[in-house]
Amino acid sequence: MVRSTHCKQGHKRTPETTTNKGDCRICARIRSAEWYKNNLKKDSPHKTHCVRGHERTPENVNKSGGCKICSRENARKRYDPKKAAEKGKKYRQNNPEKVKESSERYRKSNADKVKAARKLWIDRNRDKVYAQNRKSHARCKESRSAYSVRYAKENMDKILSNVSKRKAAKANRTPSWLTDEQILEIRSFYTSSKQMTKETGIEHHVDHIVPLRGKLVSGLHVPWNLQVIPAEENRKKHNCFAPGAV
Repeated sequence: MVRSTHCKQGHKRTPETTTNKGDCRICARIRSAEWYKNNLKKDSPHKTHCVRGHERTPENVNKSGGCKICSRENARKRYDPKKAAEKGKKYRQNNPEKVKESSERYRKSNADKVKAARKLWIDRNRDKVYAQNRKSHARCKESRSAYSVRYAKENMDKILSNVSKRKAAKANRTPSWLTDEQILEIRSFYTSSKQMTKETGIEHHVDHIVPLRGKLVSGLHVPWNLQVIPAEENRKKHNCFAPGAV
């Protein structure tokens, strides 16, 4: 039997307007609205409030005359997180291209929102990020090493520029009033760093407690602003500074 393209009342049959049994949703809403209109008494409390006591307002009543709040509450009761997760997983597996297009469209239209959410997640999950980076570095050590060599050959001007900028920053942040003893003390930090690396087998760096080129504040290249720490901690710190660190 071939199903007609329109119901008896002339409403076009589409997936959105047709139930699983083949009934017309528009007709069902009209019948429901008429029933409410004809069967509720004028003095009935259900005229102004639903069965559960929610006030009937234009914003709270759907097309069929039902209560939107009750509909949402019923939907929450029927919601099963496990089934929803399985359904979502199945959909993503069966429709990878649609999911990809939808994700790209969302990222483009909400670039600032996505960027802020990503930054917030990284700030809250620093340990996870560092663990993932370590695993990735160990897994791709050879390819990254080859890339670094290739990049250095092709971009020597950029590397030299960055090195010069670092040296200039250190020179500019080294006070002229330092005594000879203080300059020797600075050198001792670098000696200690090499010695600790050799003794422990773990790479150590000389770190500026208050970064030379920090975003919040910049420090000086002086003995009391230096410390020897593991290289991994120094990389995590980057050029950030916590006001309570000193």
